[in-house]
Amino acid sequence: YVKALSLKRDFWQAAANLANLLEAEQKEKEAIDIYRQFLPLDIDTEGKLHIRNQLGRLVENRRDFPEATQLYYESLSIDPNQDGPFQHWFNVRQKQCEWPLETFVKPITTGDLAEKIGPIASMAYFDDPALLSQACTSWIERFKKGKNYRKLADKRYNHERLRIGYLSCDFRAHAVCFLNCQMFSMHD
Repeated sequence: YVKALSLKRDFWQAAANLANLLEAEQKEKEAIDIYRQFLPLDIDTEGKLHIRNQLGRLVENRRDFPEATQLYYESLSIDPNQDGPFQHWFNVRQKQCEWPLETFVKPITTGDLAEKIGPIASMAYFDDPALLSQACTSWIERFKKGKNYRKLADKRYNHERLRIGYLSCDFRAHAVCFLNCQMFSMHD
């Protein structure tokens, strides 16, 4: 990728792949530097979106919310119909207590907003159960899109007793696990 970039300075795909490798090697700062070099370059729309969204994700991970907000906003200014960047932009604005949140790139209805933001952000924004349900359902559909999940169990059990399984990415030193420990111990 370094060689490709030496031959073609605006080859954003090579830069993105290089940044991915650096990130995988725990060299986040170097990955950020790669992306920042591409911000002023005149590259195609796909590249502008990718660079801003990935750089926004990395600086958001480093808790640089003002820069992440700006990068997502720039990306949404290019293409306001992106769901992921919109969700992240909305969320980092909430984390900074940047009110009003209604400073959207383009006008948006409450229903459309519920379709675009994630479950956590929606719980802080809506108090209408129907909008909360819409936000959660929409997020799940976006998450599942294009993925094929296999069944967790290949056979059916003929037991009268109900069997419950739990799946979560948060079974570790996390509030979800801490708050559910007592619930698990009370199951009979």
